[in-house]
Amino acid sequence: MNAPRSSLLKAIPLRQQLLTIALAGILPLAIAAGLGLVSIMRNQALEAEARALEITRLAATAIELELSRSLNVLQALAQSPLLDNDDLTSFEELARRIMASVPGWQAVIVARPDGVPVAHFSYRQTPAPQQPIERASFAEVIRTHQ
Repeated sequence: MNAPRSSLLKAIPLRQQLLTIALAGILPLAIAAGLGLVSIMRNQALEAEARALEITRLAATAIELELSRSLNVLQALAQSPLLDNDDLTSFEELARRIMASVPGWQAVIVARPDGVPVAHFSYRQTPAPQQPIERASFAEVIRTHQ
């Protein structure tokens, strides 16, 4: 029994035997390292997704706050007694003061409920629009008073 085994070992070169032993030791480590790398990559992708979602939520909150602030200012302007008294000169002064304190505001347009502009106050010398720019939005504001 020993004779056939001994001849089999002699038939396989020593280099191949050592390579087989090395692979038997290294292969499980390589597989474990590969699985660990896949796990790390998956975790990093999940963390990146969570960070992106958090950034999106923060941006949405900031936009909502800015829109809410602008809406509050517009509602206060719309309730001005200067408009009730048709004192557009004094209202223009008030509107220009407010435009200076609200970043991003370029103009204030006063319009009748049918959409026809009554006054247009702007820092730039732009012509007043002849009709609402967003007719559907304007109609919704008139309908809901919001």
